[in-house]
Parts: sequence; structure tokens; C-alpha cells
Amino acid sequence: MRRRASAVFLLAWLVAGVVNAAEAASGMAQPLAYDYSSSSECLPEPMDAHYGGGIIRNGDFSAGLQGWSAFGYGSLAVGSSPAGNRYAVATNRTRPYQSVSQKVLLQNDTHYTLSAWLQVSDGIADVRAVVKTAGGDFIHSGGVEARSGCWSILKGGLTAAAAGPAELYFESNATVDIWVDNVSLQPFSREEWSAHHETAIKKARKKTVRLQARDAAGNPVAGARMHIEHVRNGFPLGSAMSKEILTNPGYQRWFTSRFTVTTFENEMKWYSTEAIPGREDYSVPDAMLRFAKSHGIAVRGHNIFWDDPSTQMGWVKALSGEQLRRATEKRIKSVMSRYSGQVIAWDVVNENLHFDFFEGRFGWEASAAFYRKAHQMDGGALMSMNEFNTLEQPGDLTVLPGKYLRKLWQIKAFPGNGNAARMGIGLEGHFSAQPNIPYIRAALDTMAQANAPIWLTEIDVAPGPDQARHLEQILREVYAHPAVHGIILWTAWHPQGCYVMCLTDNNFKNLPAGDVVDKLIWEWKTRSHVGVADADGYYETELFHGDYKVTVTHPAANSTVAQSLSVDRESDNEFTIHCVKEPEKPLYGGGILKETEAKGYASGKKLLSENSKSAAPVKGSALKVDLKKDHHYAFSVWLQLSKGEGDIRAVLVTPDGKFNTAGMIAANFDEWKGHLAESVKKERMKKVKITVVGPDGKPVPEADVSLERVGKGFPLGNAMTKEILDMPEYEKWFASRFRYATLEKEMKWYSTEFHQNEEDYKVSDKMVELAEKHNITLRGHNVFWDDQNKQMDWVEKLGVPELKEAMAKRLKNIVTRYAGKVIHWDVVNENLHFNFFEGKLGKDASAEIFRDVAKLDSKPILFMNEFNTIEEPNDAAPLPTKYVAKLKQIREFPGNADLKYGIGLESHFAAPNIPYMRGSIDTLAQAKVPIWLTEVDVKPCKNQVEYLDEVMREGFAHPAVKGIVLWGAWHAKGCYVMCFTDNSFKNLPVGDAIDKLLKEWTAGHTGKTDSKGVLEVEIFHGEYNATVQHKEVINVIVVFKL
Repeated sequence: MRRRASAVFLLAWLVAGVVNAAEAASGMAQPLAYDYSSSSECLPEPMDAHYGGGIIRNGDFSAGLQGWSAFGYGSLAVGSSPAGNRYAVATNRTRPYQSVSQKVLLQNDTHYTLSAWLQVSDGIADVRAVVKTAGGDFIHSGGVEARSGCWSILKGGLTAAAAGPAELYFESNATVDIWVDNVSLQPFSREEWSAHHETAIKKARKKTVRLQARDAAGNPVAGARMHIEHVRNGFPLGSAMSKEILTNPGYQRWFTSRFTVTTFENEMKWYSTEAIPGREDYSVPDAMLRFAKSHGIAVRGHNIFWDDPSTQMGWVKALSGEQLRRATEKRIKSVMSRYSGQVIAWDVVNENLHFDFFEGRFGWEASAAFYRKAHQMDGGALMSMNEFNTLEQPGDLTVLPGKYLRKLWQIKAFPGNGNAARMGIGLEGHFSAQPNIPYIRAALDTMAQANAPIWLTEIDVAPGPDQARHLEQILREVYAHPAVHGIILWTAWHPQGCYVMCLTDNNFKNLPAGDVVDKLIWEWKTRSHVGVADADGYYETELFHGDYKVTVTHPAANSTVAQSLSVDRESDNEFTIHCVKEPEKPLYGGGILKETEAKGYASGKKLLSENSKSAAPVKGSALKVDLKKDHHYAFSVWLQLSKGEGDIRAVLVTPDGKFNTAGMIAANFDEWKGHLAESVKKERMKKVKITVVGPDGKPVPEADVSLERVGKGFPLGNAMTKEILDMPEYEKWFASRFRYATLEKEMKWYSTEFHQNEEDYKVSDKMVELAEKHNITLRGHNVFWDDQNKQMDWVEKLGVPELKEAMAKRLKNIVTRYAGKVIHWDVVNENLHFNFFEGKLGKDASAEIFRDVAKLDSKPILFMNEFNTIEEPNDAAPLPTKYVAKLKQIREFPGNADLKYGIGLESHFAAPNIPYMRGSIDTLAQAKVPIWLTEVDVKPCKNQVEYLDEVMREGFAHPAVKGIVLWGAWHAKGCYVMCFTDNSFKNLPVGDAIDKLLKEWTAGHTGKTDSKGVLEVEIFHGEYNATVQHKEVINVIVVFKL
């Protein structure tokens, strides 16, 4: 491609986890780092105390009970494990508060993080940590469900409101012995606590990025100005929404200018949509969802069921068991089928730790069964438990973090849920007037052990003089915690007043709490700014996660680039911007097109512009050209839309009225053939120099050298059918030609497990053995096929959990069975045209399948395999740019960055558009992964042989193509589209065409050495036997490989 002399900028987006050098060099004392570790397991031995015990003396009881005393006149002893670990035992307990205690001195206005390992002598018991202050306050600082036989961590904390002595002890309503070990109480000043926030935000919510400006030739542009604008926050921050928003423009403007996610306060709940049995009304939530979508606001589904008996309609309470079962089945089907795929999460059973209406009627598995059904109905959404007081009240033993997690695991362990269940943790966050900030952090540490996304779903703070200040403390704490994935405030506006906390008055002027929210939204957003590139074209800056518009200009260049970029936890380390503000010079100087610059542009550049607002797809700019018969025409153009994005076609209307998309007729074109020959010479051949010497080491002139191709070079293969197992003639014909193969159908899921749980690999196993016998390399085709019409009936009927289990079994069995026996896997076939698995499992289904295949066998190259990307320019679904975008989406999925990828182009041609084929492969080659033509055939027509020859030569010559497999598998009743032989395995014309190409591309060479004993020759890549004959030397055969 020719380049313009003026600067056109490309941006390289580089992520680097760097430390501020000035900060590191300053020698400033760093605050004590916070320890986020916790455990959700009950361990045979306790872990070491956090911070070495902090201000607790003898926290590991290695010195017996020194520093400890009995609280409440209890009895103490020292226990010891078989491993020699020592711990305190509070025994003979008759009162809840009788336990081990230690006196400490608290500092004013200081946060304390607390941890201890606990065990009870028998069964299971709730144990709470309490700090008794000099003023007589009893501060609940955390709790845990302790067990006999193993150790559980209690992690919590408190804030000292005043300096003075205090006493830490443990209590339980059960009279069992309490065992205590590895106690820690660590103080942190407010400044240190805030420093933890800054460190965590830098790591979890920001990235340091380097942007590089390059000109059209790829050279860095020093002094380029880079304007960075943060257009959307990456961290989801939202508020509840009430139906009043539908009719109040002031509410609408205030809400949409701030929030990116929402929950409908009451409007999706059962009592709102079916207050009277059988009379469902979704008109309000439907309208609210349309409003949210129109403003790009994501919605959480709240809720399907609420376990609180007081929230049930009277008619629900009056139902018999069987009637209630039918009513709940109708409810979940009704609400989820209506909003499936339109919400990002579902609160499936609200508050099912505090309440148990449905468990009381259906049994303890009621919640788990509802979650299973929810996963079946909407596999792409996150399914949340939503509960209050897990963060808010350390004294509420019903919802301790450990109990929440136990309920979560109970649901996941229910048949049909398992690993397939996309579970989320919903923590409501209804805080009293005095939140326990250290406990919030500690509880989140423990909840994070579930490795599930945590959302704060309903944050508010009870009214009081410090409401706004406490809200700010809470929001800063949860935003900074790395396990938190989103925040919703419970501040839906009502003219008569909000649930607990309003952000505005009725004129939508901020109240103090609203000012806090605006302040944090502003603080957690990167300021628009301009940076200047250094001598190497780089500008480095730290950005919050989110979407950005980056505009690059240079004072000396009449060009500008504006590009949208996204920064998040998983974003690539490097982005290159391919779309330029101004187009580059036309290829070949415009070729036969003249006067293409028709209208003025702001920068002085001219371009054609179609301003019509017509919706007709044929409306556009037009140029007349004169075409010559039997010529190929390579076409290129730079395009831009005035708004948004869309598919654009280039169409040629010929005098006979035919419409040809982006290409021309096929013909013999000497220049085009010259390109092919030049590329083949460069990519598929190599010059070799062979020197023949005699036994005395002297060169042997006039020696006859014969080079015979005997092994693999460029991969060229064909599809193979099971008929080959019983047809020696078929086997002989195939093995004499092809060194690569794909099994046409025999590895596909419908061939190996047509009936559920009745797997049969006998045929494919035998075909693999036959390939191995003939040293034929196999491609694995395919793991899954995204076409719904290719699924077995039993697969289509599966719910989401069952489908995931069936897919996991299929994936494991096929990939492990043929590990080491295939070089490629077509992982998800035709996932641009079809979306069976994405529709069932969510948009990341293909990416997850790629990841799981690589985990089982990391050696094969993993392919997307698609048709019409190079065959049919009229098919918008698999355009080259869309193929590359889909591949990029798969590569960017967590854990997929380092997988080995390939581009599979099926290549089922009718009348091939050869220039379009070459141009498409040019575009696909920018992905820098191997390209294979995987299923090449040409539909029967009078020019079938000619067309096949053109397609094969074009594919073979293109430097990005690394292999070709033909789709000419033989069947006695006829081939899929194109047969190479008749039923006696005598070549048909297309078979002769392939044999001709094989002979041409595997040709050897014969010649004589010159006077210096040297023969120089250019030959195709491959393995060769070199046979040397001369009257004065013994005949020699040497094997070598190019």
C-alpha cells in the first residue's frame, strides 16, 4: 500500500503496571499494607495470625495463657493439637459471654481490623467477637459459624470512637467449649486506611497506559497532541428507579446524566405484576426497560421471588401446596421469558437467609430449584442471592458471611446447577446511622473467597446529621474493594419521599447525599486532558477503567485521528487504531477512476459525500467507468459514516443491468497471473545450492542430480468419509495424493452421540488409525456447530445447566480422545452465521469453549470456521472485519490471550470473485494468525474446473494462507457438492485439475553439477530425496527438507 507523505496517526495502546518513579524515589514511609486474605474453609490447623497479632499479646498462645484472662468467671485451659499447635480453651461455660479475653488500649478515631481462628468442642455454634469499651459499650466486631474438628476464621473489625482501655472477648449462646487461636487486632489511622483505598483503586480500577502516535509509515511522531476524553465509566454505579421516571422529565434528566445501571424498585416484583391472580400486567416495567435501554442503562432484574412472608399477596398465601407450585412455575416462566437477555442479573430469591416462605412450603431445596430454573431460562444473566445485614450488622448471626457462602454453595451443589450456574453475591447495604467500616472490608474479604462477582445492590444510610458523611465512607470502602463489581444505590425518587434516603428534593436539586454521589462520580472519572508525545511518540498516563475518545493531532500535520478505546481489567496490552480521520492516497493512484474528489472538506481534503436521507439501500455515490473484457479489477475505497456504524457495499452495475458486489468477472489476466507467480516464488519456493564432492573431498563436476519430492510441503488435503474404511480403491486413491485430511462428519457431535449418553467413536477411531497408517495429518472437525439445525433433538430440549453439562462431557471426551492426533480443532463452527450456543449460554459461549478446549489440549491451533467470508461479498454476516472482531472478542476473554488461534475459511464457491477473495484475505491477514482454506469446493457448472483452478491458485499464492483442505469427500451416492472421481475412482475433470496442481506444486528437478560440483535450483518447500550419479562415485541418496 502506498503511503501519504503527511502524517497520519496510529495509536498503540500499551498497558503497564508501573509504579510512580518519583514516589518510589522519595523514600517516604509507606503505610502498613492491608491484608485482604481470609478463608471460607474449615481447616485442620489455623493459619498464622494477621500482622503477627498486631497489638494482641501472645495471640498464638505459644506462651500459654500469658496476657489472657477469663471473661465472665469462666474457666480457661491450654489445648494442643497433635502437630504441637497450642490454643486457648474456654471450658465449663454456662453463660454466652464466658470465654477468653484480653485487655487492650484503643486509640481515638482509629480503625481496627480483627481476626481469630475458632473451633468448638461439639457440633456447630455461632461465635461472636465483642469489644467492651471503658464507656460500657459492647461493640459487635464479627462472627463465625464455628465447628468441631476444624478451625474457622472470624474476620471483622471496629472503629474506636474514643481512646481508652477496652477488652476483647468471644461469646456464643451455645454452652460448648470455645477454642481460640492466632488472634490479631491491628490498628490503622484514617490516613493509612485511605492509603489502602488509593492502592486498591490504582490496582483494581485504573491502568497506566502508554499511547503512541505513529505516522502512516509506522514512524513515531514526536510532539503529537493527544486529547483524552472519558466518555463512560467502566465501573457500574447506579441507582434504583421508580415508575415516576416515565412521566417526569426532570427526574429523567437528573438520572440519565449520572448512572449507567439501575434496578426497578418495586415494578418487576410479583406483587406489582400480578396483584390479582391470573391478571398479569407488565406495562410499567416494560416501559421502564425501554427507557433504560434508550439511554444505555443496564438493568438488574429484581426480583423473581421474595422469601419474606409479609411481602406475599393474600391470594398467594392462601394457595395449597400444589396450587402454589403451579403459581411459582407460571411466575418464573412469565417474568424471565419476558425479560431474558435484557437484564444483566436476576435476584432470584430475595432474602432467603432471613426468611423462608417458599422453603417452608416446598422444603429446604426450594431456593436451589428456583435457581436451576432461572439458569435454564436466562443462561446469560448473573443469578444473585440478595440479602441484608451481611455487611451492615456484625451482630446479625443469621447472615454471617460464612452462612451466606454456605447457602450459596448449597444452591450450586443442587442437581443441575453445579459449575454451570453463574452465581453472584448481592449485598443490599441498608446501613444504620453508624456503619462499621472495618467490618465491611473484612466481610467482603471473606465473601470474596467464593470467586463470584459481588454487587452492593441497595445501598442507603439511615437519616441523621452524618448521613452524607457515612454514605461517602461506605461508597469509598466498597468501591475500593477489588472483589466488588458494581454498586446500586437504593434511592428511587418518589414525590412523597424515598424509601430511606433521597439524593434530591422534588425539584431535583441535590440534597447533601446527592452531592456526595456527584462528588464521587466526578472523582472516579479521568479528567479530559491533553498530553504531548515524547521523542519516541509516547504519552503515558493513568486512566480509570471505562470508555475513552482519544483524538491525536500534530501542529505540523494536516491530519487527525479520533478513536474510541476501552480500558478495563482484562483489556489487551496493546491496541492499534486502523481507522484514520483522513483517507490515505488511493491504491495504484486511483487506477482507472478519475476525478474522485468532488466536495470540499474542512481540512482541505476533498471527498465524495452522499447526503440523501433516503432509506433505500441502493442510494449512494456513483461513478462511471469503462471496463475491459477479461480483466480482473482490484477495488478499494476509504469510507466513513456520518453517525454510528453500518455495512457498506460497493456495487458495479454493468450495461446488461446486472449488479456485481465489490468485484468483477473471472478471466485470464496476465498481470494477475504475474502476481500469483511472484508470490508463489517468494512464499512457497526456495533456492538451494547442492554441492557434490567425492570421497577425496574434491568437487565432482558433471554429476547427475535428481531431486524427488517425497514428503510434506505446503499442506494440501481433502475431506475423508467413512467409506474409505471398506474401499481399498478409495484408500489407495486418497493416500496417493493427500497428506492432510478432515473427517467430513465422523467426529461431529451428531455422529458420536446421536442418542444422549450413547457415545460411539468406533468409526472415527478407525479413520484416525487409517490416517496414521498413511502418515496423513488430521484436522479436528468439529467440537461444536453453532447451527441450530445441526443439533440433535435431545440437545435442543436441554435446559441451560443440563446443556452445559452435556457440552462439558462432549468437549472433554472428543478433545482428550484425539489429543496428539489432530493439529487443529474447528472449535465452534459457523458462529458468525449462527448462535445456538450463544443464544442459550450468553455472548461469551464461544470464548468459553475455546478456553476449555485449550485447557484439555494446548497443542492444536484453535479455529473459527466460517463460510462466505471470502466467497460472497453480499453476505454481511461474515465480512472479514466482522470475522476479525469476533476473533478479537474470543481472544480478549479472560484466560484466552495466549491461546493458539487460526482462521478457518470454508470456501464453498459458486462463481468465485477472485479479486474479492484476495482483498478479503488481505484484511484477515491483519490478525496475524494462520489462515487455512478448510472446505474448498465449487458448485457444478460448465466452468467448475476453471473456477476451482483459480480458487486453488489464489489460495496457494497468498502469503497468509498456510494450508488448503478440499471438500471433495467421496460417497457412492454422490459428493456434497464436488466429486473428484467416479465410483470406480477414475478421475473426473475436477480430479484431473487437482492432480495437475499436485504435480506442479510437488515437482522435483534433475540437472548436472557445474565445474565446481555445484547445482543451483529453485524448488517448492517439502522433503526431498537427492539422488547423485556419476561414473567415478558410488550412487548416493540424501534426504533433506526445506
